[in-house]
Amino acid sequence: MNLFNRHVYQTDLMLNGYAEVDLFVKGLKYKLNVGVNKTTGRNYNKGDAYTYGTDVRKSFLNESAFFNNQWLVENTLHYDNTFDKHTISALAGYSAQENTNRGFGVGRNNLPLGTDAIDAASPTEQTTSGSLNEAALISQFGRIMYSYDSRYLLTATIRRDGSSKFADGARYGVFPSIALGWNVMNEKFFETAKGTVNEFKLRASYGRLGNQEIANYTTQRITTYGINYLQGGTWWQGASTGINWVSPRNLTWEETATSNIGLDLAFMQKKLNISADYYVRETKNILLGINQPPSAGLKGTPVMNAGTISNKGFELLATYKNSVGELNYNIGVNASTVKNKVKAVTVGNVQEFGGYNPQGEGTITWAKVGYPIGGFWVIQTDGLFQSDAEAQAYKSADGKVIQPNAAAGDIKFVDYNKDGRIDNNDRQYVGSPFPSLAYGIRGGLDYKGFDMAVFFDGMYGNKIYNYTRARMEQTNEVNNHSARLLESWTPSNTNTDIPRYTRQDPNDNKRRVSDRWIESGAFFRLKTIEVGYTLPAQWLSKATLKNARVFLAGDNLFTVTKYKGYTPDLGQSNGDNGTPSGVLTAGTDHGRFPLARTIMFGVQANF
Repeated sequence: MNLFNRHVYQTDLMLNGYAEVDLFVKGLKYKLNVGVNKTTGRNYNKGDAYTYGTDVRKSFLNESAFFNNQWLVENTLHYDNTFDKHTISALAGYSAQENTNRGFGVGRNNLPLGTDAIDAASPTEQTTSGSLNEAALISQFGRIMYSYDSRYLLTATIRRDGSSKFADGARYGVFPSIALGWNVMNEKFFETAKGTVNEFKLRASYGRLGNQEIANYTTQRITTYGINYLQGGTWWQGASTGINWVSPRNLTWEETATSNIGLDLAFMQKKLNISADYYVRETKNILLGINQPPSAGLKGTPVMNAGTISNKGFELLATYKNSVGELNYNIGVNASTVKNKVKAVTVGNVQEFGGYNPQGEGTITWAKVGYPIGGFWVIQTDGLFQSDAEAQAYKSADGKVIQPNAAAGDIKFVDYNKDGRIDNNDRQYVGSPFPSLAYGIRGGLDYKGFDMAVFFDGMYGNKIYNYTRARMEQTNEVNNHSARLLESWTPSNTNTDIPRYTRQDPNDNKRRVSDRWIESGAFFRLKTIEVGYTLPAQWLSKATLKNARVFLAGDNLFTVTKYKGYTPDLGQSNGDNGTPSGVLTAGTDHGRFPLARTIMFGVQANF
């Protein structure tokens, strides 16, 4: 913590303005909206010299500047009118936006102790860098909403988007949607039930959305600079376009089609409200970076339209509000289920491709047809050998010792394919990173100026691959180790799941593709709680305050979980610590930063 000093200094400027005018037809308006965002900043990264084992690390200072500019222009026509029992609202528009990101940086090693400037470091060990990225998006869109007698509702939209991130011929996507609603409670035949059922609405919808979130220039051969060499005592600068993988030129929009059926109900004078939905979501042409064999000699992972993914599930929201005298209270519960499955793989010759491969030590997550995307495929373990004789007695059907290098205290791996040896062909599906149930519980109350709000959330049914623990509990490297290694198997300590301590590790107990590192991601957390008191008006009059409230709040106060890492609430990796990002990293802990527990006291006042 004391060796490194990293900062980002950033200034953001956001401007937004619009103009609206009534046109010659009643209810018709034109609106122009313009937005500009500008970000400028500087990265500062300084490190002192230190020794790591036999490796002497030099001091360094790296600084870089970045300039990001974004503009957006929207032109829209709005039409709103009511005819008798008919209400109609229509919109048509065109928008364009562009993002430009430019940056440059410098760095030097051997910075003298006590100095803080690039030019104080050694000029013989310096680096320079620079970058420029530009992206643009244009869109045409339209929407119509229609209501008849507040009983029958229709919303239809369509948009056409063009992205510079795709090559010519594949830049445009068309994404329509339609939604229908029926307010059953407004029908005449429902009059007698209104006293019991205060709201009854049926909903159905279908729509397609597009995704273009990939890096710029993915389908273009980018020149890589810095391929330099010495000749005749002169430094020759070289560059080439054949360094990195290039995505296919027919790479195009990822499309997600969603069908939904929903129901809204209200009872007890609208004190109890319930919304329930069942959805089917299918994503085609998913945009994923696909790992390529190292023998190809190229860097990176080309993005491809890799397959089709299906998600099905239920969503439920129930809220109840009531009061007893001056006490007002409410409680809400939401829950969702999901079943994820790969329906098709459209890259390669087999219906699967690999994902998360920590430090190149073995592929953990896979996309395989019929299973969840990013599911965990590892070799299962079956406890520890309690004696050398037990390890040698572990044989295949033909009498072959399955783990010939194992000894007492080593892990017993399951020979899944029955070939008499343990290798990656013994991998089995052991779980999904996606929860089968996600839920939240929210409550609140207020009484005579006092108020309280609380929110719990949780997940169930998901798995986590704890690579952080894998690095801390391996024994074949000279590193800082987890305290759990104090529980290692010994002849006098056999009631443990930690294998024997051995630097040589001939049995490969540290094997990355193993369920030893798979843990349950289920948790129940007190996410937020806040208690406040609004001061009486007579207290405030002398201070010329309209109102004032004091409060005490807490975030992430406790989490109930069996997960051994910092936090089980992971989601996808964001690319920190040099890890890849994307859906195939969901549920993988490669050194994620823990959630902070926050206690806050505050005062809110209006003058």
